[in-house]
Amino acid sequence: MLRSIHIRVSQLRALSLSSSERRQTSLKELSSLVEAICARDCALAENLERLSLSLNRQGLPKLCFV
Repeated sequence: MLRSIHIRVSQLRALSLSSSERRQTSLKELSSLVEAICARDCALAENLERLSLSLNRQGLPKLCFV
C-alpha cells in the first residue's frame, strides 16, 4: 500500500505553466542569479581594494588586480 507521495512544488509549478511562462520564469531566475553574483563580486572588489590600501599604508606595495 502506498503510504505517501512526494511531489516537489517546482514540479507542480512547471506542469501548470505554459512553455512561454516557463521561459519567462527561467529568465527571471537567471536575472536574479546574475544580480546576486554581481553584488557579491562588487563586495569582493571593495574588500580587496580596502586590503590593498591598508597594506600600502603599512609600507607594502599596492596590490593591482587585473
